[in-house]
Amino acid sequence: MNIFFAFLRCLRLSVLCLLFTALLFYSGEFPRALAAGPPGAEKVPVIAYHEVLPSPGNGDSSNSSIISLEQFTGQMNYLHSNGFYTASLAELEGYVKSGRRLPPKTVVITFDDGYESSYLYCYPYLLRYNFRASVFLMGSVPPNARQHLTGLQLLNMTRSGLVEIGSHTYGLHREIDGTPALMALSGQEIAGDFARFNLLCSRVGINRPFSIAYPYGAAGPAALEASSGAGYRMGFTIEKGYVRTGDQPTSLKRFNIGPEVDIDSFAAIVSGTFK
Repeated sequence: MNIFFAFLRCLRLSVLCLLFTALLFYSGEFPRALAAGPPGAEKVPVIAYHEVLPSPGNGDSSNSSIISLEQFTGQMNYLHSNGFYTASLAELEGYVKSGRRLPPKTVVITFDDGYESSYLYCYPYLLRYNFRASVFLMGSVPPNARQHLTGLQLLNMTRSGLVEIGSHTYGLHREIDGTPALMALSGQEIAGDFARFNLLCSRVGINRPFSIAYPYGAAGPAALEASSGAGYRMGFTIEKGYVRTGDQPTSLKRFNIGPEVDIDSFAAIVSGTFK
């Protein structure tokens, strides 16, 4: 009997709670309470890495974006220790296009080119801290380039749910008479390259990308039209700055993280105080 009466008391309390919630909702107080939640991010830093090596002096001397593993480790530790949220590209798209709320401490991590070092040295930190990141991959690697990601490595990264792949073009990471290929070629030629990249992803077993990082950060009108036709809804430049709601989704800014970015500069970038 005691159990029965206790059950009745719990039932009455539940009914009262439901009635109270309904009263708040229809009076307009409940929606206002939701709207009065903690403020979201006013701007989001998208950070771009290239190659990370234990001894940068042994890398490509012509690549000024190579940073040390020690520098990268310190930056990932900083993000983890200070409670940063690593957003996916889909979340960033929602933030840009419709004002989707993201935590105040939000950062988007990207890697350009697809060097193998991102798997050997960076991916373990993504796993350790459950950080999400995007790799903008080149489909065709130049003959004398340093080792890039293999198909198996790509699958291992994407199957973790932490890494997604974007396009860095199939074979247009080059200049034509000093002009970036995405500004020099016709729309038909660029569209063909994008189609080859999408086909490569399909053959490897990677989801079709919906984002692109323009080589050299440059894309002409023909490239923008071809990007749309290829299903690329987001495009990233190398112009320094933050991403805000309402920005043009095909011309988003990023902060390049090179060897000159010490931990204080990095903290300022991700905290939104960099000028």
